[in-house]
Amino acid sequence: MDEYVGDVYELKSLKILYNYIINASEKSDTLELFTAWKREEDLTLTNKTERAMEDLKVENLILGDRELLIIKNKNFNYTNLK
Repeated sequence: MDEYVGDVYELKSLKILYNYIINASEKSDTLELFTAWKREEDLTLTNKTERAMEDLKVENLILGDRELLIIKNKNFNYTNLK
């Protein structure tokens, strides 16, 4: 997939989320993002994707309704936690 080209506000939001995930990945080996409308959290997933932190791109953060994205950080080291 080529680099995501969306509207400027959507792209800005995705980049903020991406940077947040990068920072959070320093404190955990696995991160999960899940999208759902209120009171629909218990409905069946529409999609589940696993991705390595090293391969994560901004466009991977575009999720549909009730979609789960699991991000694995292969380089995480528990000894680096403070």
